[in-house]
Amino acid sequence: MAVRSAAALLDLLAQPLVDRWNAGTAATRPRIPPRQLHVLLTVRGEGSVTLGTLGALLRATPSSTTRLCDRLQAAGLLVRVPGTVDRREVEVAVTAEGLRLLNRLQLAREQDLRTVLDGMSPHGRRALLTGLAAFADAAAGPRPARAEDGTA
Repeated sequence: MAVRSAAALLDLLAQPLVDRWNAGTAATRPRIPPRQLHVLLTVRGEGSVTLGTLGALLRATPSSTTRLCDRLQAAGLLVRVPGTVDRREVEVAVTAEGLRLLNRLQLAREQDLRTVLDGMSPHGRRALLTGLAAFADAAAGPRPARAEDGTA
């Protein structure tokens, strides 16, 4: 068998996790596209965030960020409010319905992942979680500065 790079092995070995992750998303109603789900998860993680900061976090253009938020607002999952620091800015926050959707999604994913983890040895679970924690730290990289912190 040919020697594979660590990146090639990760690409191959991560597929079952990605499949399980996506299965949880597909089972949750209403279904929303992955990019919109990413927006909801990002906004929930921030609490409330300006459109500019959200765009930076998503690495998206302002027009793309606005369109994504338009769709989520039309679905009742996101709300726009005047900025808390500068009322000329617009902040977005997840609605109660959006939070319920994210909670249902999280429960579905956790149940499915728990089934898989229960089939692993304790050593295998620890190794997986340790490795994923290190990967998450490395993947996070530096965060964009938030305008309201006065750093942007």
